[in-house]
Amino acid sequence: MNFTFEIKKEIISRQMNRDEIRAFIGGILFSNQLGDEKKIKVKLMNTELFEGILAILQKSNYQFFLEKNSIFVDSSQMNHISAKYANLYLAGIFLSTGSISNLDSSSYHLEISFKNENNCNQILDFAKKHVVFNKIKNKNSYVLYIKKNEIIQDFLQIIGAQKSYFNFIDSIIERDFKNQITRIFNLDVHNQNRLVNSNVQFKENYQYIFDNQLLHKFSAIQLEFYEFKKNNEFLSLSQLSEELLKQKKIKKTKSCLNHWLIKLKNVREEHENYQNKK
Repeated sequence: MNFTFEIKKEIISRQMNRDEIRAFIGGILFSNQLGDEKKIKVKLMNTELFEGILAILQKSNYQFFLEKNSIFVDSSQMNHISAKYANLYLAGIFLSTGSISNLDSSSYHLEISFKNENNCNQILDFAKKHVVFNKIKNKNSYVLYIKKNEIIQDFLQIIGAQKSYFNFIDSIIERDFKNQITRIFNLDVHNQNRLVNSNVQFKENYQYIFDNQLLHKFSAIQLEFYEFKKNNEFLSLSQLSEELLKQKKIKKTKSCLNHWLIKLKNVREEHENYQNKK
């Protein structure tokens, strides 16, 4: 079941009194109104939702007639937008022309469309007391949309889709958790690659110092550190600092050890540059 249908099925199955039904149907008619036509045409491709609207219309004593897969309602029966029943009005609009991304999407997008720009603007202005939409024109319709998760959550609560609201929150939490795990994994791989490359460079530098008899340029404690690192190549600088203190009683910060590695690199480069100039 896609998430849009899940929401619509939830809101059409709720219990409503007569005034709530009129507001709900009012939203459906309002979103389908083209202009000043006497008959408003409501068409839903989904059979279950179509039958649900028919059942509600029959309970409310609305006058309507059917033609193929469409419902026609006299526009004079359409009540005005009421602040008291704003949630039902918006629920009716969403049921008729609303949609939302499925829960497995990488990002979420909720929208409702109108055939009449004036009606679209009225809802844009009316809804801002409850939820803020953005507006675009899409071919022959006018669309109000939301992209921010927090505002989509607010809208679902407003229209009374409580079960869908909690499913939506669960989906966001699950997606964020998976993204966090992926980021941690990628960071770990990146750090491991950096460590491997750093160790390769260190070994080359240290071997160069030996081969070219440059040990005298370093203190005894520095050479002891290089030997220790050579034998513990997969330890980070922080770990090396801790183990040096624990095993060798040498207290040096991570920053100090990094400075010694830079010195090793610089001594090699200086010697290479000197040899190349000969």
